[in-house]
Parts: sequence; structure tokens; C-alpha cells
Amino acid sequence: MDAERRQAVRRPIEGLPVAVSQRKANRLSAEWIFGEIREVSSSGVRIRFAAVPAVQLGVRVELLCFPPPISGFEERQNMPCRMHGRIVWCDPSRCEIGIALKS
Repeated sequence: MDAERRQAVRRPIEGLPVAVSQRKANRLSAEWIFGEIREVSSSGVRIRFAAVPAVQLGVRVELLCFPPPISGFEERQNMPCRMHGRIVWCDPSRCEIGIALKS
């Protein structure tokens, strides 16, 4: 799977806001960290944070992505998109993590 994931076409994105939290039964007690999606593929995302987040590889996470408003679709504006995945890599020097999305 990892070799297949690495071959997926990646597309750079200009700072799409996202919130990431470890998946827990009670979402109200979850701690959310905020960052920006910098690159996306069909199987994962690369997220940059202002500071290095304390994360562990393999941890299942929930993502809330906040897409920009689209003209003509006012009723869907500011509706977050929920995704699930797991942390597959972390680069503290660049304050980035990689998340493989659940298919």
C-alpha cells in the first residue's frame, strides 16, 4: 500500500484550513490542532502547522476541512468536510505531518 500511495498524483494546495484531532469516542473532549493542507492526493494529505504538533505515527485521526465559499452555493458555505485517516509520517523540521486517508 505504501508504494502505491507514494505513486499517487499529488496536487499542491494554497493553504486550505484544516483541524486535526485524535479520534475519540467523545468529540467534545478531543483536542484539535489547526493547520493548512499543503498537498493532496487520492490517498492522503500533507498538512503544515505553525508549531510541531505532538503526534504519534499510526494514530487514527479525524480531520475537519474548511473549504472556501463558492459563489452560487451560499447554502453550502462554511460547511466543513469530515475525513478520517491515520498519521503515516511527521517532519518536525518543517512542522508537517502526512495522513493516509481512510478509503
